[in-house]
Order: sequence, then structure tokens, then C-alpha cells
Amino acid sequence: MANILTKRAGAALAATALALTAALLPAAPAQALTITTTDGFETSPASTWSIGGNGSGTRTGGFGTFLGAPHSGSNLAWLRVQNGTGWMSVRRTVSASTALAMPISCTLKFWLLSSTGSRANVEVIRPSDWTYLALNQATANGSWQQFTAGPFDPSPAFTGGDIQMTVRVAVLGRGAGTDSRLRVDDMSFSCLY
Repeated sequence: MANILTKRAGAALAATALALTAALLPAAPAQALTITTTDGFETSPASTWSIGGNGSGTRTGGFGTFLGAPHSGSNLAWLRVQNGTGWMSVRRTVSASTALAMPISCTLKFWLLSSTGSRANVEVIRPSDWTYLALNQATANGSWQQFTAGPFDPSPAFTGGDIQMTVRVAVLGRGAGTDSRLRVDDMSFSCLY
């Protein structure tokens, strides 16, 4: 009988020690998931991207190597505003999936180059009311540089289902007698879950 009680006490003590060990050890770190959408303007960019602008001056834009070589691959978007204070942009819609969970934060990145020291906006916009979710006002110079908008909270754009957002890069005109040129390439849009 004493042998049975000793075994039960030993088993209870072992179970208590195991429970205390599990409670006192740090939990394994949570693993985050990042989902990234990339676009280098390589395949039929006019079917995905829109080019447009507004304001004074001569505004032009397109796809291809009209203003010079791309950052990578064989294609890019180019934007130009001459003799005015208008703007010209390239934009598209991106989605953040909510199938697994609501994204914690998102970040937009573009590679930009300007031979004219042009001012540019890198923007993430809620399309329902054209409100900025993220904005980076930058000056691009004579070498390729990566510009970022974010990280930002995408939840204000949630209306049910996946989150739809507009990503856009705009070159800003600098007035009469100026020529603002911008090459745009290699978009990356990432959301952390």
C-alpha cells in the first residue's frame, strides 16, 4: 500500500514540476507572415497601371525606356512635367488579403530616378474617398534610390473582404522654364500579418 502511495505522490510531483516548467519557460516567439506584391512594369503595364495628371504645363508619361534604362528588367514607367506646376502620375490598385487575418501594417516601396532633381510623391490612397493612408514627399536625384511610404495601418481602407488601396507615384512640376522628369520602377507592396 505504501508503495502505491509513493508512486502516486511521485507522479503528482512530476506532473507539478512539468506544469511549472512549462509555465516558467518563455513561449516560442510568434511567427509573423509577410505577403508581398511586386511589379516591375515588365508585362503589359498599361493593362494594370494608369497614367494621368493635372495642372499647368506640358504633362506626359508612358512605359518603356524613353527617358533611360530601368532599375531592373527591361521596362519602367516614365513621367514628365515641363514648364508648369502640374503633376503627372502612375497608379494601380493593390489588395491586402484578409482571408487569414487583418494586416497589422503595410509598406509601399518604389525605385525612382530623376536626372533633373525632381520632387516626387510616393502615395497609398484609400480609393473610397481618396484619403491618404501613407505619403512620402521626396526628391529623386541622378541615381536609382528606393523610396518608401509606410509602414502604415491599412485598416481604415477595410470595407469588407480584401482591402483595396491605390498606390501611386507622382512627379511634381516646378514652374515655368523647368523640366521635371522621373523614372519609376520595381514596386513592392508588403503587408505584415
